[in-house]
Amino acid sequence: MALWTYWYPLRFVLQRMPLFAVHTLSKTLGRLLFLSGGGRRERLEREYTLSLSDLLGKQRKASSVRDAFWILAADELELLLYPTLNPKRTEHLVRSEGWEHLDRGLADGKGVLLLFAHFGSNRMVMPAVGYKGYTMTQLSAPPTVWIEKMPERLKSPMSRKALELRWQHEQSLPVTHANIFKSLKRAFDCLKRNEVLGIAMDGAGGKRRSEVQFLGKRANFSSGALEIALQTGCSVLPTFIVRTPSGIHEMVIEPPLSLDGSPSDTNRVQRGTQAFAHMLEQRVLAHPGHYLDFMALRRLTAEQGEDDPLFIE
Repeated sequence: MALWTYWYPLRFVLQRMPLFAVHTLSKTLGRLLFLSGGGRRERLEREYTLSLSDLLGKQRKASSVRDAFWILAADELELLLYPTLNPKRTEHLVRSEGWEHLDRGLADGKGVLLLFAHFGSNRMVMPAVGYKGYTMTQLSAPPTVWIEKMPERLKSPMSRKALELRWQHEQSLPVTHANIFKSLKRAFDCLKRNEVLGIAMDGAGGKRRSEVQFLGKRANFSSGALEIALQTGCSVLPTFIVRTPSGIHEMVIEPPLSLDGSPSDTNRVQRGTQAFAHMLEQRVLAHPGHYLDFMALRRLTAEQGEDDPLFIE
């Protein structure tokens, strides 16, 4: 019933609400989810204790978990708005800077790889770039992949329908989607056409990993994105998006990530991955609630044997 309410009456009501009302509703919903507790709150609190308490102290646990629920609620409500987005509405949702780095990268003629993480509302990078007039391909896993990965949790027809609807909404964004679990031909073709390719390198997709230091621990990040960059010579631009207290996003496209070294230097990918992990770490320490839910999800799927762990214990 909750899923049906979310995808049917709530969706149609929300799409007719002004953005400030959607932001207000997301804060209220996030607060209610936090107060209701449950298994998700326990997982988030446990993740904070395991991954962040040594760096941030125990006193920030409650506020970080509250923020994580707010980010989660806001992301879910914004997902319902995807079909209603356009250039003007997206500008009201996302303030951005660093476009000169993107333009400079495209001027080289080898395409641009926007490198980001599952930090904050990272999916909002897609409308921000697409509605700015750039042609973008997003390399990621479609939501429907969970039907195959977690069938025991998706037994009800509404659960499966919800993932199909989620995928339809993501496909309404002004980008081309490429499935990370299938051929990478679309990704390479995108760069050959001197377009923009988006990849999150902290996910469980892909087969190759680089070990890095992250949040004081050893961690596995996907090395596939930087291997694509070395093969194509494209510019690699780390990109981060933070949700401000007002609900508006602030997106920053950083200067190019250096992959200097000779072609025979086998450590270039590892050094580049470590540099990105360090940039992500700084943002996680500043906004732990933006990353807490993702770390908890990665730990859960690893414990259930469905994915490789993020952290190497």
